[in-house]
Amino acid sequence: MTNIMPLESTAFEQRLQVDLRVRNPNDYDVQVTGLDFRLDLNGKRFARGLGNKEFVIPRLSDAAVSLETSTSMLDVVRQILGFRNSHAVTYGISGVLYTTRGRLPFEHAGYLVEPGELSGILSPQ
Repeated sequence: MTNIMPLESTAFEQRLQVDLRVRNPNDYDVQVTGLDFRLDLNGKRFARGLGNKEFVIPRLSDAAVSLETSTSMLDVVRQILGFRNSHAVTYGISGVLYTTRGRLPFEHAGYLVEPGELSGILSPQ
């Protein structure tokens, strides 16, 4: 995941653009025909995205793709309330790349905010 940007939203649905970087460690190009993914923050579902954009990931290289996702206002509020007691912000992204050769599941996790970086920012003084 390289970026998340808010898009036009309503009171009940939040639209986001998620930019993903996809790596290809193989010695051949991978033709992607679609993508289905789920984005979690601090272990809780935040958004889900689907896309039928076709793109090629060159051999021994990577490619970036932008997809629109949606989340509910309830999920956003739940995340905001959870940040108050959090010492870090973790993310997890999982899903399936649909290719001309079949389906390729993927999963990646990491920190958006390292442990301790939020201390003093979100807690009341």
